[in-house]
Amino acid sequence: MVGFDLVRGKPEHPPGYRQVRGNLLQGLPFRDESFDLVHQRLLTWGIPVAEWPRAVRELVRVTRPGGWVELVEITRPRRAGSATQAFFDLVHRQLADPLGLDATDAVFRSLDGYLRGAGLEEVTRREVELPIGEWGDQVGSFMATDFRTGGTRLCEVLQRQNPSLAEDARGLLHVTMDEFEQHRSLLPVAIAYGRKPA
Repeated sequence: MVGFDLVRGKPEHPPGYRQVRGNLLQGLPFRDESFDLVHQRLLTWGIPVAEWPRAVRELVRVTRPGGWVELVEITRPRRAGSATQAFFDLVHRQLADPLGLDATDAVFRSLDGYLRGAGLEEVTRREVELPIGEWGDQVGSFMATDFRTGGTRLCEVLQRQNPSLAEDARGLLHVTMDEFEQHRSLLPVAIAYGRKPA
């Protein structure tokens, strides 16, 4: 098993795991047809919209014939409150739009299309909704922790650009976490996968 990311991960790994650092947009440092399964997740805000078809082709390149490529992405929470919407609007306006990242759900809606466009067969798409907040038991608690961690990181990025806006974002994030409980918010997750022709 190989993990690939921009940053170094946790030092403890399962047996047989190897971590490689790099940037997908600069190409994967693996030979053609190296893996039986290639899984990519949560890069909507890491890959510019215009680069998605090329990035998926790169995933397919390193997949063996008969192997599978799987993409998993999220979009804005459903049943969200006004602070949640304001938080996403601020982050999109300040971070996503200037970098050409998806602020319209184009990537979320197109995962299966990217796989078909890269030549995969048996392409399948599913959507599930996961609870966000303690109201959703253990899964909801995990999702709330992940959202808080990701939101805090976005606030840190904003801090370097505009401290005043970063303070606004932190306040919105705090209220957002409460709204998840009040509105019983759900996080839509799209999962798309396809097989490389043998």
